Amino acid sequence: DVLGRFVAGGVKQQLLCAGDNLRTKFENHSIQYSTADIANTALLTNTMRFLDPRNPDWTPADLSRVTRFTNLQLRRFFVKGATASHRAHLLDGRLITMLSARRNYVSAMVDDIAAANFRKGYGSHSAQTYSAGANLRLAGDAVLLYGNYSRSFNTGVAVDGGTGKIQKPEEAYGPELGFKGGFGGERFGYTVAAFDITKDNIATPNPDYIAGTSPAGVPQYLGQGQEKARGVDLSLSARLTPALTILGTFGYVDATIRKHENASLIGDRLTLTAEKTASGIARYSFLNGALKGLRVGAGTSYTGDTLVSAQTATRFREMHGPVQLYNAFASYAWCQGRFRHSVALNSNNLFDKFYLNTSNKLGRGREFSTTYTVNF
Repeated sequence: DVLGRFVAGGVKQQLLCAGDNLRTKFENHSIQYSTADIANTALLTNTMRFLDPRNPDWTPADLSRVTRFTNLQLRRFFVKGATASHRAHLLDGRLITMLSARRNYVSAMVDDIAAANFRKGYGSHSAQTYSAGANLRLAGDAVLLYGNYSRSFNTGVAVDGGTGKIQKPEEAYGPELGFKGGFGGERFGYTVAAFDITKDNIATPNPDYIAGTSPAGVPQYLGQGQEKARGVDLSLSARLTPALTILGTFGYVDATIRKHENASLIGDRLTLTAEKTASGIARYSFLNGALKGLRVGAGTSYTGDTLVSAQTATRFREMHGPVQLYNAFASYAWCQGRFRHSVALNSNNLFDKFYLNTSNKLGRGREFSTTYTVNF
């Protein structure tokens, strides 16, 4: 990275030039008993065949017979890019403008040597991305208007688990506009934003593909489509008293499919994407008396209903209802000499709610954790 700061025409400016280069190699080997010895696994005790994490059986197996490759994946990724970014301070610092451009390049190679249908894929892609935006102080720190329009390029590459085909990297573009500010000596703060984002080259999942179950050759993705997300975000913070602080967030997103190999899904909701989310936290700090140094708090999070799977010829349409979880925490800090000590206790999913998360996986049950910290 090379960063330069200068003044031209009475305007403070910054110019950043950067370049990056990354190579990643991934290997995944799975080896099992030879075909002739598969029957021997039935002779193993259940404690060896099925791991009990609370009471594991560490009896050694005969590894000399583990000679059959069932999975040998080789993946190589190469990513490089160059960036130029400019920033200018105008109107005595009330207006800040930003402009950046980047050239991206990514290539990927995948081999699945042990697959029944030997798969090998290679692909390379490049794209130009950019961003332009500005911040304008309308009323000091109390009201700041900001906006930007940008285009992004995701260097992560999706590989079809059924065919080995490498998908094109995702690209996105769109505007964001909002207000933010703080007042009352920074006791109160807020941010409100609206966005309209379009994503291209989305690897559209095949609802009939089940990892580890579908026969070889059944595609994991039906193609690459387009998605659109429009919504608003709101966050608030308030220090109501020197001891009491509350925080809150709310989000709404209308995310739909715009292009898809299956025409019946166009206009449908995105799977595993909640339209509404919200959270709230209240924190109280004891500033005087015998409990000085103690901080307690509680919070809640809300995730609206989500579409898990669209209806197909072989599956029903599946929806998950909304989920609300509660958390609590407490900490105590004290000083001894020149050392500052603190002990914290946190609880997540306080009421041990049974639920499926936004990845359609079983959510974590009630959890407690504690930490002890020393600063000096």
